[in-house]
Amino acid sequence: MNHSKRGIHISAGTPALKERFIRILQNISRNNQLPFSVEIIRSLDDAKDIDLLFFEADPKRIDDSKMELQRLLNTFRMNVVLTCATEYDNLELASEFGIGNILLPESLNESVIRAVIAKLLGKEFFGHRPFFPNGYPLFEREYLFSGRVQFRDFQKKYFEDFTTGLDADERDYFSMFASELMTNAIFYGVYGITPEEREKNQIGFSPHVAIPGGKEIRVKIVRDDEKYGISITDKTGSLTLQRVLEKIRRQTVAPGESAPKGLHDLTGRGLFILSKQTRLIINILRKTKTEVIILRYNDPLLNKYQSLIINEKEK
Repeated sequence: MNHSKRGIHISAGTPALKERFIRILQNISRNNQLPFSVEIIRSLDDAKDIDLLFFEADPKRIDDSKMELQRLLNTFRMNVVLTCATEYDNLELASEFGIGNILLPESLNESVIRAVIAKLLGKEFFGHRPFFPNGYPLFEREYLFSGRVQFRDFQKKYFEDFTTGLDADERDYFSMFASELMTNAIFYGVYGITPEEREKNQIGFSPHVAIPGGKEIRVKIVRDDEKYGISITDKTGSLTLQRVLEKIRRQTVAPGESAPKGLHDLTGRGLFILSKQTRLIINILRKTKTEVIILRYNDPLLNKYQSLIINEKEK
């Protein structure tokens, strides 16, 4: 396989879903929307390499789906994107196989598939760019937090240049999202609190936070005609794919459950809320850097849970 070409295989038992994937991939390739070419590998009989697998799990035959996925993983070293209807516990399945990219079949569209392919197979592991192919015409600014930072009402103090362009309701949402992201970055990136410590105690911090050199927190806000994005980056890389999946799963009412397993957990609710009210993207370079991105769309229907994109790699 040519090094500039990426091989993609679609394993989907639903013919309409498979054809939809193929049409989207063909259109992406035809319009040169990626910095590399894409080859759809239709048959695995003679395939030697696969770079990316889109795998549909069948909720009615989940054991067979697991065996097929395991067989493919044993044969090929590849990235995997899971598609599975919410009538099955797709988070449990993702956790079992260590898959961080989950797309709901009913919400597939060209922009999200292009972004996921670019993120998984391209060179831009961090940043908003795969999700903003036309740049940031309405807003782009990066903020660096170090030294003494006033945490109380920091959204109004530091981000007013952005929030003035939002309506009143959206400013409230932005404030909630930014607060959750910054709180986690301070706990893990500045204070070095372990996940286990935070789970045992509801730890707080003072209105003024001292962020030492080497532990600065970077925030970037961008916007185009469709959505805005916020990213918060710390220098620890302490978050893990499995922890994110576990925490969101414990706050989710899965099929057959009357209440979430983590109803009384001290942690995890914030990530769950973010995953349900925004598009959540998490990039982890282990022990080095963690970046959490949320995308918030102008169309409220696009902010409902449609995907989860978590990527983790070694330095």
